[in-house]
Amino acid sequence: MKMKTKLSLPIPLIVLCVTAFLVNSQVYANSDYGILSIEYNPSPLISGKNMTVTAIFYDTTNISSVDLLICTITPDFLCESPIDMIETSQGIYEGIFLINYDAGTTVGFHIKINYINDTPATIVPETPEFQDMAIIEPLTGFYYFDAGTVQDATDETICCGIVGTILAIGSISVVAKKKKSLKK
Repeated sequence: MKMKTKLSLPIPLIVLCVTAFLVNSQVYANSDYGILSIEYNPSPLISGKNMTVTAIFYDTTNISSVDLLICTITPDFLCESPIDMIETSQGIYEGIFLINYDAGTTVGFHIKINYINDTPATIVPETPEFQDMAIIEPLTGFYYFDAGTVQDATDETICCGIVGTILAIGSISVVAKKKKSLKK
């Protein structure tokens, strides 16, 4: 029995060392996207308004395209067709999506990078560089950035839009009157 104990002791240590090595490599590989930040707005999301997701890369050398996948997390888990993100300037990709969901719907998103060698990589939100962003896991192993819960456009927003329009028209007429008085 002593012989079995001596032989079996190194095996778990070897397994632990190999596992630790593989996990660290996987975390490094998952976090090596060449990306500086991911942002979205507005917050909160408003039904009937656009949501813009921006991904800023420090290295786009091997990127052929970037896709945005929007999913409702609650009340039902449903995903839309991927949206091509447009490179608006060097290293900055933006995807725009119309929030056409009812108030109370929770929305999440993925970003998928398509590399020149036809290898895709979905950004894994639980990696260290994205720890400041809220993450949702609707199904085991499926992670999404949490964009928040959709809000209704309020009467206050509509009111302020009307008031703003009236003020703008009033300002234009005041400027026009001043121009006329200066010409005289």
